[in-house]
Amino acid sequence: MAHQGDGTRGYGDKYDLLKELEALQKERDKLQMQLADREKEYFDMDDILDERQRELEFQEKKTARVERQLQACQAELQQHQGDASRIQTELAEAKKKATEKQRAEQKALKQLDDARNHIFRLQPRRTDITESEAQELFSDLFNSIHRWVTNRLETVLDELDENRLRSRPYAREPAKRFVDLVSRRGMQHMNASNNDEWIVISVIFQFLYREFFHPSFYIPLRGEDKQGNIIATIDRIESSMSHVPRDTDAPHCRDWRVEALTALTHEKGFTERREAYDRSKTEELLGIISPLVVKPSKDIQEIRTSIGRNIIRPALDLAHRLQLATTHFYFAWTSFNDDLRSGAVTSTDVNLSPYTCVDLLQGGKVVKAPTSSQSQVPGVTYLFDISPGLYSRIPEGEGFSNSSAVYASRIAVVAGRIGAVIPVPQGPTLLRWIEGESRREPIPVKNTGGEVQQQQQQQPKRKFGEKFKNTLRHGTS
Repeated sequence: MAHQGDGTRGYGDKYDLLKELEALQKERDKLQMQLADREKEYFDMDDILDERQRELEFQEKKTARVERQLQACQAELQQHQGDASRIQTELAEAKKKATEKQRAEQKALKQLDDARNHIFRLQPRRTDITESEAQELFSDLFNSIHRWVTNRLETVLDELDENRLRSRPYAREPAKRFVDLVSRRGMQHMNASNNDEWIVISVIFQFLYREFFHPSFYIPLRGEDKQGNIIATIDRIESSMSHVPRDTDAPHCRDWRVEALTALTHEKGFTERREAYDRSKTEELLGIISPLVVKPSKDIQEIRTSIGRNIIRPALDLAHRLQLATTHFYFAWTSFNDDLRSGAVTSTDVNLSPYTCVDLLQGGKVVKAPTSSQSQVPGVTYLFDISPGLYSRIPEGEGFSNSSAVYASRIAVVAGRIGAVIPVPQGPTLLRWIEGESRREPIPVKNTGGEVQQQQQQQPKRKFGEKFKNTLRHGTS
């Protein structure tokens, strides 16, 4: 019995040990789970720390970049401050120079005003050119140029008719200058038959307009290269005088201007400067049109003398008389001469009656454009301006009177049908030939010495088609 009791106790102890073992295993599993959780939290914390480290590095880089930008802005600010300081210094110097210039102009104005009174005492009373005299002089100039062109173009027009222009050289630069003096309307109608003489006349008048008629004064005066532009100073003083709050009306200002210019034209050396300017512009115009008027056997000096005598000198004399007159004379081309936006210009749409119309279809005959009340009179279609118009304004009160036409603009037209655009006959023209020469590229040609020279390409043979009769050659002015 005792042995049986001991066995029962042994099994009880084992059972208790097993229960303790199971409890320990559960505790171990629980601890392992807790350990795993702690390890997971550790790894998460490590990731968080890495992310924070990366954010910190990014912020440090951003801070460094901002610091560099701040330094650059500070340097730029310092540069701008230096520039502002320099500009302030320059502005102060400019103000000082402006003040000195204003004082000099005031002093010059006083001196010129004193000189004006002195001029009145020393000079004989000036006789201004009248409108009728201006009209006659400009008419004489036009007729002189027309006769000169008609006579001088005879040979080249014969060559045009006979398809022989390819043998006549026309250098590229003079050709370009010639084309530059042609209006847009002239270029638009460069193939219009019988336009040759009138295109050349219009080019000559464009040259005279740009060089003599349009400038404030027709030749440079003494010291303009060293002492400033005298004419610009006179223009500015005349404008300033008109705003002075005293008795300086338009006639007074204009009279002062004329007297000042008259005094300058009587100073020593003016005649020599004008003669030199005459020779310079004669040579310039000769260079532009000489390929049209110089014959192979003709002395170039004779052409040069002829241009000076028949064109340049009369234009200088006319400009001199007009620009030293109390009446304000000025030249103007028609508003559509260089404006192609309006399309074809006909007497149906535009009043062309104030202009002198030269009909190319009738060999240069002067025709009268119909007025708006003459609806049944054959109309005219405008082609291009031949010469500018001469107009006058009389100084009165605080300004000038309305413009008055002294000599009408002369325009090239074709006359014909009523109320329609008249077709313009096309044909070979000098302008078409010159325009082609102006675009011709020079080609390099080796000479006997091995050097490369620029020579003009030879004119290719032109197929002008049938010859046409140039009725314009003996047209009236």
